[in-house]
Amino acid sequence: MDKFTAFFKQHGYTDIECVILNLFYYQEQSSYTFFEIRKNTGLPKNILNRSLNHFIKINELTFIKDETSRKRLFSIPESAILKTKVAHFKITSN
Repeated sequence: MDKFTAFFKQHGYTDIECVILNLFYYQEQSSYTFFEIRKNTGLPKNILNRSLNHFIKINELTFIKDETSRKRLFSIPESAILKTKVAHFKITSN
């Protein structure tokens, strides 16, 4: 188990949620489409959709519709509580 997964599990996230969070925080890409998340995580559509909706509900992810490319993007909002915790964790674990 890598350091990020252990950190997320310590904060009460499920294994599936850890996979999604690892994608956003470990890869450090600012936003992903639903297809990119599904491709990178290998999660089934229904489980991924349920998890993403949960993250949006608790304000850990935000959903943006890019008008120029017409893509729907998921990203980490500035107000995400976990974002601050991860930043602190990165500094203290190095």
